[in-house]
Amino acid sequence: MSALAAWSNGRGLLASEGASRADRRVSAPPPALQVTLIPGDGVGPELTDSVKEIFEHVNVPVKFDQYNVSGETGGDDTLFQSAMESLKRNKVGLKGASESLRRAQSSR
Repeated sequence: MSALAAWSNGRGLLASEGASRADRRVSAPPPALQVTLIPGDGVGPELTDSVKEIFEHVNVPVKFDQYNVSGETGGDDTLFQSAMESLKRNKVGLKGASESLRRAQSSR
């Protein structure tokens, strides 16, 4: 079981097998993982909201950097560039459905 799964199950984290049981229990949660969140379009925002709600309910130590980039967002790409910088920094992202992807698929 991963450390994150062990913590979210309420049992705390265990260190190496060689430590005594009292020494192995960690009292503090693991540091929150920074995740870039791009809800997208259509059902994307609903799905990503559900993920956030579930993670909160089971105490997953995660913090979302949310960027509301959309297939409908036009003009200036500052928001898109900020989202890309966040993805590069965090190295983890969650993206909902995007309108631009559906358009590309329907034009085939």
